[in-house]
Amino acid sequence: MLGSQRWTYFTNEEVVGLEPEYVPKLDMARAKTIELDPEKKGIAFVITSGFRSVEKNESVIGAVPDSSHCKGLATDLAVDNHHEVFLIVAALISVGINRIGIYVNGEGLPTHVHNDMDTEKPSQTIWLKREGSVSDELPQTA
Repeated sequence: MLGSQRWTYFTNEEVVGLEPEYVPKLDMARAKTIELDPEKKGIAFVITSGFRSVEKNESVIGAVPDSSHCKGLATDLAVDNHHEVFLIVAALISVGINRIGIYVNGEGLPTHVHNDMDTEKPSQTIWLKREGSVSDELPQTA
């Protein structure tokens, strides 16, 4: 348990199971969206999937066994449009989160942005994936 509220943009319940070095970066990225879009005062970071137990991960269609979600190093953030994707991606990169997956529905519209800080996987990577595809993360490559 993280104890008293420590984050500006997240409740402790939203980030349960996430690694302590990861959450401050998410919080900083959310703050960065205000700088990037001051008229709208940034955008909310709605976590649709954070930490996953192995059992939960096995129930997620297309999830890979070595998912960064199971390590507490990944979240999926809901998006409503391409502008939100841009703001989230720019903000994440600006704080050093550089493994990003953009998920789209069958019509090619964005649904969420996966992001993680898993140092055991390739960094400085962005991928596009249609929901329901084979895996929820980019496979490791040499």
